[in-house]
Amino acid sequence: MKKEDRIQEFKLRRLIRKAIKIREHKLNMKQEQVISEEKKLRMIVRRLLSEGEVDADTEPVPYKSTAMNLLNDVFEQILPIIKKGLRKLTSGPEERISYRDHVLAKFKDMFGILNASQAAGVALAEQEIKFKVEDDDEESPDILPSSEEVKPSKEDEEEQEFEQFAQAGKDETGARVAFDTIANSNVEDNIRKLTKLLGDNDKRQEAEGYFLYNLNLFMNKYEKALASEIGQEPAFADIVVPKPVGAVVKPESGVEELPPEGEAPTEELPLPGV
Repeated sequence: MKKEDRIQEFKLRRLIRKAIKIREHKLNMKQEQVISEEKKLRMIVRRLLSEGEVDADTEPVPYKSTAMNLLNDVFEQILPIIKKGLRKLTSGPEERISYRDHVLAKFKDMFGILNASQAAGVALAEQEIKFKVEDDDEESPDILPSSEEVKPSKEDEEEQEFEQFAQAGKDETGARVAFDTIANSNVEDNIRKLTKLLGDNDKRQEAEGYFLYNLNLFMNKYEKALASEIGQEPAFADIVVPKPVGAVVKPESGVEELPPEGEAPTEELPLPGV
């Protein structure tokens, strides 16, 4: 075979090998595309199936109590806020004990005021206190405000509110973080909405008891996790809120639930594990 023929044959074989590689690459790309499209399709089908299960009429109600069902929604909104505030306090256990005690006390006061307001048929947000000064004998003249009168600043008003909020003997940093966490969030709006939805006083009392008790349990859970992360002993692990009458414990979560009336405790659904 002549030298020129051998060179031509070599070039031809090289072109053939290159063409084969290009073909194999295209086939692989096509196969990967098919696999990717199949994965996307499977994800869409799973999502549709999941949505179908959620929307199905046969989906059971989580709890046998309306108050507990509504509390479940409230906890989804409030627990992340309370957890975030607690996790800011890492200098010492006294801060987090103070935080817990102030948070629980504030919610207890909040429920008490709102429940009383609802029971009286008056929404707290709509209440107005009006003062009227009258003279017994003659009409009072118009009185202009003194030029020296100074309206309290927002900071002064907040400080006054904090002084009413703070508990004597408790760590001030923990108290201030608790105050700031609640004051600068929508937690009170969520509690106000809950008490409005629960038009019955018994249901409101039930919601209050289970809310405070479960909040105590969740804060214990958050404290245990935080203490482990920062290498400290948990600042608290005790239950300082009375256990609601008739409550049973789900072992996996430690969360209290209301058993069906007249029935023995059965398996329950946990509240959101935030």
